[in-house]
Amino acid sequence: MNDKKAYSLREVCTLCGTTRSTLHGYDEIGLLHPSEKRGSGAYWFYDKDAIAKLTAIEVLTFVGYSRLEVKAILDSSHPEDALQAAVTKLESERKQIIAKICLLETLSKMYAPATSLDTTTNFMDRLHHCLDVLTSFSYETREDTEAFSLAFLQTLRRENHS
Repeated sequence: MNDKKAYSLREVCTLCGTTRSTLHGYDEIGLLHPSEKRGSGAYWFYDKDAIAKLTAIEVLTFVGYSRLEVKAILDSSHPEDALQAAVTKLESERKQIIAKICLLETLSKMYAPATSLDTTTNFMDRLHHCLDVLTSFSYETREDTEAFSLAFLQTLRRENHS
């Protein structure tokens, strides 16, 4: 370890909010090894680089990657590419969730009693905005988007004719 600060397993658990068994599990699958073992391997120590890697592992695990997926990402020659692909995927999912929330809010307003023409106009503007957002997704979701939009508009027409 030379002149680098070494943190004991207990210190790392306290600093990072993890457990001894988690660190042992990471060691078993080759995800994170202690920087140094002392006393015939009974005492494990981690340097700052190992703690930084532990932080990356915990973040990736938190966002839904399995330990083996995390290992593959961190062991790859270009982990930044895998991480950027994950960000892109989550951004797409976020846009879809926002559009779905928007449509559901609009639908719930459709069932609320209208009190004036302004309310109806605002409702229609919001509906059109939500449909624009939803249909702006990639071609992969286009069929689902069109089917949902058609069903939604049919419900709207039925409600307006009642």
